[in-house]
Amino acid sequence: MASKPLDPDEVLQRAIDKVGKVDDHLKGSLPGHWLLVLESELDDRKTISVFKSGDQKPWDSLGLLRFATLHEELRAVGPGEAADD
Repeated sequence: MASKPLDPDEVLQRAIDKVGKVDDHLKGSLPGHWLLVLESELDDRKTISVFKSGDQKPWDSLGLLRFATLHEELRAVGPGEAADD
């Protein structure tokens, strides 16, 4: 019997659900929308892929991406330092 090919969205949703159960900040919450940006390398070629939850609307994806961008910018600046405007 041939095995059914795995659906990346189903695999990612299961992973997100598991993270929600082990991350202290997420315990007791129900994961909603998520966005995964993945950089892959094959030999000297790099590829960027984006995966998102279910029927996520583009503005929801953009909101998550913007939040993540701001979060990373603040982490890069470090605690107690102001970012340039």
